[in-house]
Amino acid sequence: MPEPLLRLQGVKKSYPSPAGPVQAVRGVDLTLEAGERLALVGESGCGKSSLARLILRLADVDAGEIWFEGVNIIQMSDRALRPFRPRLQMVFQDPVAALNPRRTVFQAIEDPLRVHQRPDRAATVARLLAEVGLEAGLGQRYPHELSGGQKQRVGLARALALDPALLIADEPVSALDVSVRAQVINLLGAACRNRGLSLLFIGHDLAVVRHLADRIAVMHLGEIVELAPRARFWTGAAHPYAQALLAAVPATTPAEAAAKTPFVLQGDLPSAVAPPAGCSFHTRCPHAEPRCRTIPPPIVQLAADHWARCHLLTPGAGTPSLGSGGPAP
Repeated sequence: MPEPLLRLQGVKKSYPSPAGPVQAVRGVDLTLEAGERLALVGESGCGKSSLARLILRLADVDAGEIWFEGVNIIQMSDRALRPFRPRLQMVFQDPVAALNPRRTVFQAIEDPLRVHQRPDRAATVARLLAEVGLEAGLGQRYPHELSGGQKQRVGLARALALDPALLIADEPVSALDVSVRAQVINLLGAACRNRGLSLLFIGHDLAVVRHLADRIAVMHLGEIVELAPRARFWTGAAHPYAQALLAAVPATTPAEAAAKTPFVLQGDLPSAVAPPAGCSFHTRCPHAEPRCRTIPPPIVQLAADHWARCHLLTPGAGTPSLGSGGPAP
């Protein structure tokens, strides 16, 4: 089998805090193929953004490996990593904080081209502005003169400037007005299709994820608890936490509302300083058994391309619903 574009093995990361080490990422295994769009979903504080920073080498891992284009980039020095930087780019959540207020739009997009000594920078900036739907005249404006949607388009243009192979979008529309979210999402999708980009999309809005992603990975308290293709996830999510996330998506029609299974999570996300023993979700799971409180659950393969981390699931048994009844056998 060909090597995936991105492969994570046993990635762990903790951060110091007065209460003790915050276990942000706890043994993540994940792959991303060339040209694939993978969505990473979960509550705030589950470790999604921390994982993105580790992939970009903006923070160092405590353990594990990150392979990009067949090379383990974990042990690389900054000098050795420099040729890989153009291939890994990110669109940040806050478009205001992501742009230097002292740099014009043109300068913001040109900076990576200049740092990596790319030719024809002015023509490239003009082409990128057109690609993200901005007029050429905006190149001389400063960030405070732009709307939130325009700022995020500038961030996208800057991320595309060096022709990356992997684009990480960390909740790129959560800070935008609803009226412009669809525009930015459509731009992301078009950029991936036209450029053959791989996309790691981090988000909360499962309706957006459904529109954009090929596969969906669900993260809970630093762990991946389910991974499935989009269609299979939407109709047959198996992990109780994934089912709770889907149940929270607003219905768009009366028929869809009637078909929804009520599943309301009780309590808050447990502390990452002292994660629960056993299954990290057992403190909020209505189906938890005694073993869930003490024994870490295995990764269960439900289908060829569908995995979940749960004691209540049987390998190869499909995706039983846990939303309204008792535990699965």
